[in-house]
Amino acid sequence: QLRTRPAAMSTTRVRHELIAWSLPADMIPEALRRRAPDVDQDCYLAVRCLLPSAAAAAARAGANAGCEVTPLSVLVPCRAAMYAKFPLHGTYFQTNEVFLDARTAVAPAMVPARRLEFLPTVSVFLGSSVASICRGMSRAEV
Repeated sequence: QLRTRPAAMSTTRVRHELIAWSLPADMIPEALRRRAPDVDQDCYLAVRCLLPSAAAAAARAGANAGCEVTPLSVLVPCRAAMYAKFPLHGTYFQTNEVFLDARTAVAPAMVPARRLEFLPTVSVFLGSSVASICRGMSRAEV
């Protein structure tokens, strides 16, 4: 489920595209739901964690559970990350920016792969600036 584009040599032009799963409310970690309970619950995303330790933990968890397990890191919508107090209300950043949850980045959630099978997916573009993320995209695509 992970798809990346090769990074350019210059760090000002770095852009990666990841495929993320759109999480239903019951898959959002409890600590994140408590942080901003009524804010953008339908905008949490998850990406496969690529840490070698996460892959090893997923393999062990899968062997114990008898099914394939995927290690996930959660991407938190901007308003929820800012406790619903975002100064640029209604802007591109409020509606399109996500932040990596520090807790699930280092200790990913272990989720049976079958739970992810029918979840909607979206493309997430990562980069060092808005210009680098949107490079080559038309205004309609942005």
